[in-house]
Amino acid sequence: MTSLPLPPHEHALVASGDVTIHCRRFGRPGGLPVLIVHGLSFFSYDWIGIAAALAADREVVAMDMRGFGDSTESPLRDYALPSMARDVIAVADHFGWQRFIGIGHSMGGRTSTYAASIFPGRYAGLMLVDYSPQNAPDGARRVTETVGRQPDSFPDLDAVMRYFDGPQAELQGPRRARFEAYTRRTDAGLQVKRSLHFRDQFRRVLETGEKPALGIDLWQSLSDITCPIQVVRGTASDMFAADNVTRMLATNPRMRLSEVEAGHDVAGDNPDALLALARAFVAEVDAAEATGLVPVALQGIDHLALVTDDMPATIDFYTRVLRLQLVHVRRVPFERDRGQPPYDQLRHYFFNMGKDSLLAFFEYPRDLPRQDRDRPGGMQHLAFSLPRPAFDAMISHVKSCGVPVIGPVPLGGRFWSAYFYDNNGIRLELATSLDAEDAGIVASVLQTREEAEAELRTLFEREEDVRHWLARMPLRTETRA
Repeated sequence: MTSLPLPPHEHALVASGDVTIHCRRFGRPGGLPVLIVHGLSFFSYDWIGIAAALAADREVVAMDMRGFGDSTESPLRDYALPSMARDVIAVADHFGWQRFIGIGHSMGGRTSTYAASIFPGRYAGLMLVDYSPQNAPDGARRVTETVGRQPDSFPDLDAVMRYFDGPQAELQGPRRARFEAYTRRTDAGLQVKRSLHFRDQFRRVLETGEKPALGIDLWQSLSDITCPIQVVRGTASDMFAADNVTRMLATNPRMRLSEVEAGHDVAGDNPDALLALARAFVAEVDAAEATGLVPVALQGIDHLALVTDDMPATIDFYTRVLRLQLVHVRRVPFERDRGQPPYDQLRHYFFNMGKDSLLAFFEYPRDLPRQDRDRPGGMQHLAFSLPRPAFDAMISHVKSCGVPVIGPVPLGGRFWSAYFYDNNGIRLELATSLDAEDAGIVASVLQTREEAEAELRTLFEREEDVRHWLARMPLRTETRA
């Protein structure tokens, strides 16, 4: 399996939900610790060589996912992605790691991706080994056939090896030792250390042609990650298609991709090349942590807010001259202190200015002198968008830099914001949506026809004006729960 040595190491058992996770621990505290998560047809044993080599100056743990290796099976048959992600964090907590570097291969890459997206403060870096949110068809068929047709047990180790490695399997040497570790003896024969839950899932795919719905947008999870990402693709992989590379790189600006001469089993096919990439990435993340450089968590501009004392004229100018689309209209009640005078029931109107960002105009009090129009604290500001998991982490980071923060403040029941000022006195906002499935910044502010019409009638006296703007606004077709 690997040309790297297989040194002694410690074993640990970690309670997580309804399972016990088995881990192999190498090294001692030093640089950022590393947590390795294996793929579907692998287990922690397959990563012993890489883990030991990385552990020269840090702790490294290779874990068996629930239902794999020497971890227990779930009595609740809970192998959902959120539960597997929580297992990863439970392991990190067990070893006292607040921040760590993740390495995930294939299915372990999927688990690590989701964990990094919902626990952004825990990951200092993430290496994804031959993982893409979309499997290539050839590899997907191979895995479905191999896993789905696996028998309950095998008569002997030779049969196990021939099933997984083919008729020409090398029945002696490192591969035999690997399969000895990968199986357990029962009254029925040798069983693979992988819950039959996974076999049964793929068997249903073979029988029905229907894949079970995951219920999670894996591309969005990849986009939400806020730490540096190193992707490693095997050039001969049948799971990670070359035509998927462009989409991967476009999904998250923190990502870079390297290719090595290997198939899907990169750690087994070319351990030296993978180890070199892992060492370089780990050293880079170590350096970033040591210098206090925090990976960017912002997803771009949510909205730029300016002020106006003539909302109808502003609507006309920005729709007619700049061709922007009016997408949201409302008057904002005073809900909670945002570090501004308690302006109440002032209009906030939003335009789509492209690239999923908004231009907002806030109505300022008519009794305020015009020369003071730039001075209202809560009016003119720049708002940055963050995914919900990164929102609290970024607020904590801003506070740790000695910057006073107002909030988080709830806005309208679906949004949260926090406010602070930069060194120039410019007001900044961190904004996030609580929608479980947020289609984007612009989509999150769309209103029903009734909501938009009710507000427009407070601004325009003429019925034709109300109808005119309603006809030009994108509207939601359903009512929010």
